[in-house]
Amino acid sequence: MRTEHRFRAVRKGGRFSAFLVAAFLIAGQPDSFGWSGEGGEGVILTQGATARAPQGDQGDSWFVAGFVGPQWNRFPSGFLPSSGEPVHSEEGPTVILSPTGGYYWYDPRRTGHFSFTLELTGAYNTGRISTQIGNRGQANGVNGGFTVIFGTVGYRMGAWEPIVGFGAGAGFLTSESQSESSSVAVVPVLLVDVGMRYHINARWSFRFESFFGWTGSVSYSYPSGDVVAGHMLSNNVVIGLGYALGR
Repeated sequence: MRTEHRFRAVRKGGRFSAFLVAAFLIAGQPDSFGWSGEGGEGVILTQGATARAPQGDQGDSWFVAGFVGPQWNRFPSGFLPSSGEPVHSEEGPTVILSPTGGYYWYDPRRTGHFSFTLELTGAYNTGRISTQIGNRGQANGVNGGFTVIFGTVGYRMGAWEPIVGFGAGAGFLTSESQSESSSVAVVPVLLVDVGMRYHINARWSFRFESFFGWTGSVSYSYPSGDVVAGHMLSNNVVIGLGYALGR
């Protein structure tokens, strides 16, 4: 009788030991509690490795992203070159659509928690900016957009990644007067960006960003004369999704 109880205890103990060994082997796998670093832009270090970033894996990849959100444009100053009369604009919110694509560098063995991107980003809106042109009435900004080469620096903290960025490129704005044909202005553009990425998994990321834009002097040419609307300032708050294409 005692022998039978002892045999059952040994058998149960053997099963428990086998369970512990199996659990240990599974936990020892690099992807058991998180992403090992394979898969690109959405890479997240394994559990406990965030404090030891240099031990993580490289996570470089091409990516695409799309953004949408409100935009506020304004011209602080402007004038008519022919007469010196002032040009005033009324700020109005519009909706901006922004497709983005680029390359993401993340190698914690070399750069610790820091990541880097090089992006080609654009934006387009169809809102209206009402502009008073001296005594000649108003013109309305019908649509506009820009294309910018953009770079960001991020700081990886597990799934969270605050970023800052800077970019430069070209923009266009169309203006349609009440009495004259439309005119298109092409201007240089500078952008400064701050935001946050949240890496949902090894492919997808959620993004929240706020960027400030500055353009060169915007000039419109109409048959009756030129209009200098001044430098345009633009505030934008957008949300979006990113997708890593892999290495």
